[in-house]
Amino acid sequence: MQERSADRPEMTFVPRALRDLFLPRRIPREVRTAVEQWLESEPITRLLPVALELPLGLNLDLAKLMSEPHHIALIGPPASGRSLALAQIARRWLDQQPAMPLVRLLLGELDSPSLTPRAIVARALARRNLAPNPLEHNLPCLLLIDDWEELPLARRAIWQRFLTRLPERWSRACTVVALPAGELWPGFRHHTIAPLSAEHLAEWAQRLFTFTDRQEGLALFERDPLVLLRERPAEILMLALTQPLSGWPISRAALYERTAAFVAPIIVATDEQAGWRIGLTAYRLYRQAVELAAQATPHSATIRQATPHWRGLCIPLAFGAAPDPRPLINTLADAMLPSHERLSLLARSLRERPRLDP
Repeated sequence: MQERSADRPEMTFVPRALRDLFLPRRIPREVRTAVEQWLESEPITRLLPVALELPLGLNLDLAKLMSEPHHIALIGPPASGRSLALAQIARRWLDQQPAMPLVRLLLGELDSPSLTPRAIVARALARRNLAPNPLEHNLPCLLLIDDWEELPLARRAIWQRFLTRLPERWSRACTVVALPAGELWPGFRHHTIAPLSAEHLAEWAQRLFTFTDRQEGLALFERDPLVLLRERPAEILMLALTQPLSGWPISRAALYERTAAFVAPIIVATDEQAGWRIGLTAYRLYRQAVELAAQATPHSATIRQATPHWRGLCIPLAFGAAPDPRPLINTLADAMLPSHERLSLLARSLRERPRLDP
């Protein structure tokens, strides 16, 4: 189909598909709507809207990110805030309305063993009414990629190969992918979500909590049990949700228990397929920890075959939730883990067994 162009008379009667390659593109409404629906589906954005403004120490400036092709990996353990960081980028994109389209890829939902990653990405872009397709025509696009851990190992290798070679095939694309600790991809700049610095912790505390004495309030995060929360920013958000009603928890296990009770009715009313991810990993891992704690004789293979990050979060929480932690202690001893990891897990687990819980 041929069309006239009021802005560029010389482009009169040029086919739309060809003209769109040379003229600045308008971002389709479907792109913005998809981002809005994503953020609205996150329970945390309804309960704590300020979460999308809290600093994570990553220094990811949106304008700089899109000024030239960048390929960034956000590295962190479960509940570290990787999905929150992606949502913060999306929030800034909505506010600033840049010319580059943004598309979120949830690999756990989109992946299909019968399709190549290229075909999956091209189809996802087409669903956003992006024409001509940015992948097929090497046009700018910002991809935010989550759910890496949901992929089977074989598919992870295929996706990694596709994404690390993307600059050769799609040089104008920008990608930000959330990855677990230990992943190092060639061609990607790696940003590790570290425990909150004192400066960032102070800002989080000021915006999330009401302290009569600010210094006294900050001091709570320098000792047990709250000092452990600095490792995973998502846990400080849990504390902000539950503290006004339940007070300060005496352990991380108690915090997770209170949070699970608090969000249970919200989760029932929230469609997981709608795309909510902030806090989802922490919630799933807590449910697994509760199941582990309920076993009369936990299997040592379950612990031995799990990832170190799973063990680091789930085992201490299971100790805190177990009526009697002795079976877990025996299982941990039989799991044939490296001695330093076993001792570290035991030490962290004992911190989840306070004598009294108010």
